[in-house]
Amino acid sequence: LLHIRAEIPRDNPKIASIADIYPSADYEERECHEMFGIWLEGNPHMGKRFLLDPDCCVDEKTGKPLYPLRKDYKVPDWGLMG
Repeated sequence: LLHIRAEIPRDNPKIASIADIYPSADYEERECHEMFGIWLEGNPHMGKRFLLDPDCCVDEKTGKPLYPLRKDYKVPDWGLMG
């Protein structure tokens, strides 16, 4: 079991990937990128959708991806609940 803790700036969320050392970290790094927007430098799968639908969590005005587990994420009103 490996636990890593790091401070990452909100305005430029980048950190080095460990997937080249621990190949099993690839899955967690991809999930971290999709959910929090953290770019893991050195991971060849960054930028590709893995868990989320390609049309999900995209800003309609700018087309930029939104990250659903960040505290500043606004849940859209899709009219699914009464």
